Amino acid sequence: ENSRLELKHPEFRVLVQGYRDSMLLAKITDLEIEQGSMADEAGLKAYFEAHRSEFHWDEPRYRGIVLHCTTKRVAKQVRKFLKQIPEEEWMDAIRLTFNAGDTPKVRAEQGLFAPGDNAYVDELVFKGKNATPVLSFPFTAVQGRKQKGPDSWQEVREPLVTAYRNYLETHWVAKLRTAGKVEIDQEVLKTVNNH
Repeated sequence: ENSRLELKHPEFRVLVQGYRDSMLLAKITDLEIEQGSMADEAGLKAYFEAHRSEFHWDEPRYRGIVLHCTTKRVAKQVRKFLKQIPEEEWMDAIRLTFNAGDTPKVRAEQGLFAPGDNAYVDELVFKGKNATPVLSFPFTAVQGRKQKGPDSWQEVREPLVTAYRNYLETHWVAKLRTAGKVEIDQEVLKTVNNH
């Protein structure tokens, strides 16, 4: 009896066909767009480079390091030292050079800071209100730069994946439309509308 429901009830057949078609469309969309946009790092990078202006920030960010030092002299030495090495090595260099002994001379925080993320960056870079000094490390300095947009596509991964997914979907739909032209027979259409 259940195997013949589609034959006995045409509305049920239409419902099942619609369900089957929507599942098929969801699976094809997942394969063509969703999985492709998440795994295609080369495509994401290329899309980011081509559309870099779309991924700017509303407010500038500060990429750098906040240094809390025991003395003003140490702060000056650390800043001078950091200018000579790449950013990726800053934390290790501070740990090995200035904090190798029993008492650390520097406490550092490195990252990408938006206004409001770090009170010391707000004070020294964005000219905000004064931050309370750290008791053991009363001298605070910063080393880095202000920037208006991201350097790398990884910094804006979520909005980039969304934009790239939309781009892939638009191109996929356009490709499907050119692959299969739809022709409407006007004579048949007139008979359908005469109900």
